Amino acid sequence: MSSPGAMPRFLAVLSPKGRTHFEAIAWRGPGEHDSLLLETDAAVVGRVLKLFDRYRVREKVEFSVEDSVGVVHMLPSDMREGSRPGNVLGVYEDAVLDGRAPSLAAAEACGLSDVVDAAPDPRTPVLGHRALVRAPSESSAAARLAYGVARTLCGVPESRAEIADAVPLELNLQQLAGVSFDKGCYVGQELVARAHFRGQLRKRIAPVLLGGRGAAAVAATGAADGPDASLEVGGVVLPAVPGLRVGGEACAEAEAVAAELESRPEGDRLRVQRHSDDDKGGSAPGGRAAGRILGVVRGSNVALAMLRLDGVMGPLGEAWRGEQPAPAAEGGLEVEAGGEAVAVTPVAPPYWQWVEAAHEEAAGRS
Repeated sequence: MSSPGAMPRFLAVLSPKGRTHFEAIAWRGPGEHDSLLLETDAAVVGRVLKLFDRYRVREKVEFSVEDSVGVVHMLPSDMREGSRPGNVLGVYEDAVLDGRAPSLAAAEACGLSDVVDAAPDPRTPVLGHRALVRAPSESSAAARLAYGVARTLCGVPESRAEIADAVPLELNLQQLAGVSFDKGCYVGQELVARAHFRGQLRKRIAPVLLGGRGAAAVAATGAADGPDASLEVGGVVLPAVPGLRVGGEACAEAEAVAAELESRPEGDRLRVQRHSDDDKGGSAPGGRAAGRILGVVRGSNVALAMLRLDGVMGPLGEAWRGEQPAPAAEGGLEVEAGGEAVAVTPVAPPYWQWVEAAHEEAAGRS
């Protein structure tokens, strides 16, 4: 095992126009030589190498794919406490001040061998710890499902489809410690700085629940009550979210949305719309566009969506504070799949207080 280096950093690589090529987590490489291990979506590895090679001009830098190293996610056994509004900040502070030793201990407790490095998840420590391991064993389907649901409820994008060439602030990278506003110049800085300092952000990525009766908004904070307050998947108790479903007929509507999304060409996303009332008092689908679905966690009713902020910020903030959001004046959100309208319920992730603060600060500058 290599000696622990600097804490890993969450980052994004941008185009000159400020759009996100891909996101990654940078780790200090093992051994005495100066090296970095870049953890990113396997689907974009070829694109990453090609992009980096384009900017290699004078420095003698070599790039290669480290096939022998894999990533192991170590979620907390019970995610409810760390997701509560009063505890989120403490989780962050503990990770920054004393995160390395617990991460290594967690890796040993999981029976991992030949660990290259381990640390709290740098995007949000609510997700627990992660480790780089040589030749890791294949994780179970239940463990993969638990991680997918937990990550999505935390509003953390990973796949190429979820990044979708968006501006980093639209991906909540500011709240996920993936953007710095006091570092030196970088490719795409102009658009990012303008969106931040002029308050020109009009949409954000957010988790949503698909199906059911729909609601103005709910929160992944552990504040829910009742039989649907939490679910255990793969030995992990997920954050308490009203309406959260995993497996079975309860996810049939979400499966229809996932199938509809997969049947479309790459880049052709499913539109989220507001339904409005017709003159006869019924529900009329096909109202004003409110966003688009980016990806669905198969086996659950959880998805990531890019949502317009108008009409969404208020209910999400109320849900995060434990209040009951008032129904939207224009009705709820829905997406059409297989010719049927499926309700879409936005979810406030655990760090939504920082999203609200950033939005209010930007609104004050605009």
